[in-house]
Amino acid sequence: MRGLAKWLAFLAALVRAKEAETGRAIGLYPEIKHPTYFIGQGHDLARMLVEELHEAGYRGEDAKVFIQCFEVGPLVRLDDMTAIPLVQLVAADFGPADQPGRLAAEAYPDFAVQPGKRGWTVARSGSAG
Repeated sequence: MRGLAKWLAFLAALVRAKEAETGRAIGLYPEIKHPTYFIGQGHDLARMLVEELHEAGYRGEDAKVFIQCFEVGPLVRLDDMTAIPLVQLVAADFGPADQPGRLAAEAYPDFAVQPGKRGWTVARSGSAG
């Protein structure tokens, strides 16, 4: 899926040009959509995204990037792959897609911060938190 690499390279170049033009920092907030479905199709979106972000120079906790996802499993895996900040998106009316049958109230508190992990920023569905 080299289209992702081309798109991200273009976006990184655009961000750097606009930062130079304006003197302002610009961040990226990619959201991984339906990663469990795609991994079943042979496409590991989480790994692909982090590899391309690293290639584009976005690394570490100070990178101006936050990787977002409603699903828990990909964030757990990403926590072992990168130091880029991770955002656990939550919805008030349903639990994570990769935790079927769990309601939001019972699922998300378990995953917002795990002992021994960096913890994740929590943003509510529909708002920046």
